[in-house]
Order: sequence, then C-alpha cells, then structure tokens
Amino acid sequence: MILFVSGQYAGAQYIHPLIKKWSTKNKIEWNIIAAGASCKYWKETNVKHTCINKISHSIVSDYLEYLKPTLVITSTSINYDFEAVFIIEAKKKSIPTASFIDFWSNYLNRFKYGGDLVFPDNIFAIDHRSVIEMTTEGVPENLIKMIGQPYFEEVQNNIVEI
Repeated sequence: MILFVSGQYAGAQYIHPLIKKWSTKNKIEWNIIAAGASCKYWKETNVKHTCINKISHSIVSDYLEYLKPTLVITSTSINYDFEAVFIIEAKKKSIPTASFIDFWSNYLNRFKYGGDLVFPDNIFAIDHRSVIEMTTEGVPENLIKMIGQPYFEEVQNNIVEI
C-alpha cells in the first residue's frame, strides 16, 4: 500500500492525477494522510483521506504501524514540518520514502526540519531544469529522479483548442 502525505493544496493537486491513473489501471492500494490546505483540496474533489490537525512523531509512528505502507510519498511544503516527520518515522521503520517537487523554487528549504536536512530515499523532479537547480542548491543528485509534474500534464492534456 502506498501512503501519500500532503500538507498543501498544490501537493494534493500533484498527487491526484497519480491516484486516478493508478486506481483505474493497476488497482494499487493507497491511503492519503493530509493536513493544512490539502485537506480542503481532497474534500472538494471527494477523495477519501484522513485529515490530521495535530502532528507529532508518536502520532505518525502510530499511523505507520496501523497502515503498514510499503512506500511513503510526500509533498514538500515549505516551513511546515508535516512531511519531514513522516519521512523520519518511515525511515525508522525501514519503509521506503519519496518526495516530489511540485514547483521550481526553494528546493533545499523543502527538506529543512529544525536545524537539519531530512531527505527521503528518492526525490521526484519536474524536469531537467529542476534537477540542475536542485543540485546547485545542494540536494544530493543521487536521490533525484526526473518524473514530470502530473498535475500540469493533466491540465495540459485537457485544454480545449480555440
């Protein structure tokens, strides 16, 4: 089971096309843990999710123990510890982790937690430009995988010609 973790609206938008695609084609089991503005997005789109208002390492550890995901994929909110706590706790339990970059800015800041940098096992980049910018800012190149931006791609594919 894949556990998606989103803290901001744009992060939820990024995840949604993946869930729609994987749910219809591969029957992949998934769950969503959300906080902040992403709760609003999931509610507006009628997608099943669990909204968390209070975050702590013990709460996250308990969720991971209960759900037993095989992979945790997080958004990368700036100035918000939500995703970092999931990465830390998943790694303690040897659960593979990945985070995605949904926009071209503030790459390294997305992984700051307290005074530390908390990196997942993989970081999903939008394009070649974002890979270059991430490595320039100090994100370890060996963690970066270029996969695109599913929300932008979905919007682009649904534009009506004039």
